[in-house]
Amino acid sequence: MTEKHEYRGYTISIVPDPDPLNPRENQDHLCKMICWHRRYTLGDKHDQRYDSSREFWLSKMAEMHPDIPDDLDGGSLENWREKHYTFQMLYLYDHSGITISTTPFGCRWDSGLAGFIYCSLKDAAREFSSAEDWGAGVTYAGETTSLYQAVVNRMKYETQEYDEYLRGDAWGYVTVDENGNEVGSCWGFFGENGKDHAFSDAMNEVDARIRYMEKVEAQRIANGVYDI
Repeated sequence: MTEKHEYRGYTISIVPDPDPLNPRENQDHLCKMICWHRRYTLGDKHDQRYDSSREFWLSKMAEMHPDIPDDLDGGSLENWREKHYTFQMLYLYDHSGITISTTPFGCRWDSGLAGFIYCSLKDAAREFSSAEDWGAGVTYAGETTSLYQAVVNRMKYETQEYDEYLRGDAWGYVTVDENGNEVGSCWGFFGENGKDHAFSDAMNEVDARIRYMEKVEAQRIANGVYDI
């Protein structure tokens, strides 16, 4: 599984990360993951336990409107939720390892609903510097789209990143010089794109190292110091 690349006199190895950090704990995210499972602790840490999605959304509504009735009808709750939040369901497949997705896996025996990922309109507008309107135009990945679609795309990206972590699809790089001495390393890159990013970062590190060594050598010569 190790990939080796020769670059400007250095050997860069792209290797599996044996102990990747949980991106839901180690990084900041726009969206939040609420999960439940009888055997696994998944998603973002939270102290509350909800018996249903209705109970969860009622709790979010109560943060804005403390006096809402417990018997609020479903239509009113859904209208409020659509105005202030958007979400995607999360599905888990558990068979010789676990994987998570925003789309069902189609296996009723080893997969099922695990929770959901959500984002508030307020947080989304702040992130994309837009008006608090799900239909507002924003730029995402170089393309113009609605604030709503940008957030859905972000949810899918965050879910994919977390899935890569759960599946152990994590990478790092180790760079050695011509004498076999390690001169650089970094970890915590996820997925196939992570391999490309790891290699790119490693090359940038080599380039910076060579520039530094050339600068030191030029300064040494300018000072009249020569090898004998």
